[in-house]
Amino acid sequence: MEWGPMGVNVNAVAPGIIATPLTEAYMA
Repeated sequence: MEWGPMGVNVNAVAPGIIATPLTEAYMA
């Protein structure tokens, strides 16, 4: 948000492990 004028784009900030096919082994 604060970095918008500098051309930095952040789509999402999410702590922890995101459930994706690559992380399914860790979620089990």
